[in-house]
Amino acid sequence: MFQRTRIPNVQNDLVSDASRLLDLGGLAVDRVASDAFGGRVVHVVTADETASACPSCGVLSVTLKGRVCTRPRDIPYGTRVLRLIWHKRRWRCKEQLCPRASFTESLPAVRARSRLTTRLRVELGYAVAEQGRVVSESAAHYGVDWSIVHNAFVEHVRVPLAAPLPPVKVLGIDETRRGRPVFAQDPDTKRWVLVCDRWHTGLCATRRCLFRLEVKDPMTKSS
Repeated sequence: MFQRTRIPNVQNDLVSDASRLLDLGGLAVDRVASDAFGGRVVHVVTADETASACPSCGVLSVTLKGRVCTRPRDIPYGTRVLRLIWHKRRWRCKEQLCPRASFTESLPAVRARSRLTTRLRVELGYAVAEQGRVVSESAAHYGVDWSIVHNAFVEHVRVPLAAPLPPVKVLGIDETRRGRPVFAQDPDTKRWVLVCDRWHTGLCATRRCLFRLEVKDPMTKSS
């Protein structure tokens, strides 16, 4: 497949101080307005020429098909709500051997068909996995759905969980009682005997619980 050679560059005339403050790679701030609820609406445009490259063949397109607007969510900035509106272009791919007829601009900072910026998705996973925040609280704070935070958390821990565990140097046993012991009166001796005393017994290594065994019967140790 023939591919024209072009050197990608960022249009420096679009990189303003507001764009540097937003710091969203490949996007430039066009203007900032206030909405009826006291929030800020940031209109951004594409400032990276490589966004016009066809996702299928990689050829940079020069034939404009139209313009569309998307509203990706981004990380909070300041005390007032900030909403992004990306005025992007839709291009035609003229390569005869390419199966794609047209495509919309996308960037590493905002992936194709994504309603979140990449950095927001990373921060959602970090909030749950590293900061110990619950999924529902993180979803409310960032203004996204519960499932989005959950998926970001799964993606954040996918690689670390797939890695092999380090060798165990120190192994500890931790026992925790679950509730109160249960006693019953023996019908023959009229004495109270222990019927159930639930415990959780866990083997831990380097603050990581390897497995946990629930003991229900203290006499037989059955679980």
